[in-house]
Amino acid sequence: MLKKILAHLSVALVLLFGQSGYADSRLFFNVASSGVADNVSINLCLNGKVPVSCQQYNVSGLTLSISTAIPGHLYPVAGIKINTPGYTLANLGVDCNAFSNGYCLFKTSKTSSKLLTILKGGAQQYTVNASGDSHVTATPSTQRVNFNATGVVTLNVASGYAANIASNTCGGGLSGNHFTTGPITGPCSVSFSSTTVVLSAAGYINTTNDRLPLIAISTDSGTTWAAKSVRGLPAGIFFSTSCTGSGSSAICTAVGADYTGNEPPLLAISADGGATWATNSGIGFLSSGVLMRQAARVAVRVRFVPR
Repeated sequence: MLKKILAHLSVALVLLFGQSGYADSRLFFNVASSGVADNVSINLCLNGKVPVSCQQYNVSGLTLSISTAIPGHLYPVAGIKINTPGYTLANLGVDCNAFSNGYCLFKTSKTSSKLLTILKGGAQQYTVNASGDSHVTATPSTQRVNFNATGVVTLNVASGYAANIASNTCGGGLSGNHFTTGPITGPCSVSFSSTTVVLSAAGYINTTNDRLPLIAISTDSGTTWAAKSVRGLPAGIFFSTSCTGSGSSAICTAVGADYTGNEPPLLAISADGGATWATNSGIGFLSSGVLMRQAARVAVRVRFVPR
């Protein structure tokens, strides 16, 4: 036991090491370099988080096979840092995990080598793939994004449709027709689907004795329309209507005038994409008047006359 302790103490006294691939009892790591020939200085630590038990190595190739020289122990957070300017590690977040102190952490032992690749020039980049269905075109479909940076995808959505995220391994989110990834730490992909935008039209229908407010809804981007009834609807007229959202989750409103009594304002609400409607009592304090248009929305006036 005493001999083993002394051996480890002697290893701890070694601070620097020269030729790549050379290993003996003084070394913490066995490092074999291959691939593209180059000369790069690196630091290796048995614990890259602290870091402690570190040594400097000079490697002569950009593909590294790293194991420890200490038998019988697994090092789960060994660390590597590139000292030579203009070089970086490939596949950050995949082959090793970047830590805040500048080391990239990996797992290794004497019997289990870790393969790492060094890149010359520029930051490590990863591929971000984006795709859409037949109504959504994602641009660019493929892009390279620097490690820990974000990428942006612009969506061209067919008229009458709204884009939604179908699957996503890039993090981030969708705002309007622009998708921004989260910080990129590896290859990822995002796909988009589409739903039809609910279209609405408002007006009135002539009956024998009066005019009744009318709402028409299209759930297939305007190809077909259906008149919708409103519970408790008096005689009157709708002047405008609009829907926010897509599909069955769209919120729709219609405004106009009630022709009964003192002709108070008329407001109808749908919370299921225009499938069902109900008059709203929230403006019951108004005894007369007309609601002409919702905020920042252009009124759509359609007159429906029965045949």
